[in-house]
Amino acid sequence: MTTVAPTKQASRRRQPAANPALSRDEITRVALEFGAQEGFDQLSMRSLARVLGVTPMALYHHVADKQDLLAMLVDQVLEPVEIPPADFGTWQERLAELQRRNRESSARYPGIDVVVSEVRLTKQGERLMGGYLQILRDGGFSEREAILGLSTIYTLGYGTSLVNRQLGAPSSHKESKRSESQAPSLAREWRRLLKDEAAREAADRFRHTVILAGLEAIRGTLSDEDE
Repeated sequence: MTTVAPTKQASRRRQPAANPALSRDEITRVALEFGAQEGFDQLSMRSLARVLGVTPMALYHHVADKQDLLAMLVDQVLEPVEIPPADFGTWQERLAELQRRNRESSARYPGIDVVVSEVRLTKQGERLMGGYLQILRDGGFSEREAILGLSTIYTLGYGTSLVNRQLGAPSSHKESKRSESQAPSLAREWRRLLKDEAAREAADRFRHTVILAGLEAIRGTLSDEDE
């Protein structure tokens, strides 16, 4: 009786198949919910897989790594933000509106602003950066002034996000429920000043006023030919 040896192809270990119930959209939705509730610093491929009820390996059929996952989240949050067109108003009004839309989209997911600032540049992030630059260029800023202005806006936004997190402002729904007595005195004061929507909006208006005043002061002072 002749026996047939198993072929090399048949003897190979079969790779686990992708879970048909998973998709990048579903992964993004659940990851955003997890980050908003538990904090985005707690988000990992392993913790996300546990919430989804799959193995970490199953995620890698849809997501390359954690950086790819974070980029997916950022693009999901930024995609709905529309850039005000030229006929919306003055450059100041367009800039204020773009920042308002950006904040409104990010506010649904506490802590995502830090992720936006720290993750690699994404497709939607690049689109919004282009929008900021175009608004400033339409406002009469040189290319150098527009780039420096955008870097200042970015730095202020990133710094605000870090201060909110480090001084005790809630970075997730879960963290917002912690006892105020557990926070340092400076953090408690920071929370007290920004504990309601009206106070936060007033702080945003103050920062925006400072930015506008600074931008207006330097407009026309740096030409693209200056070294």
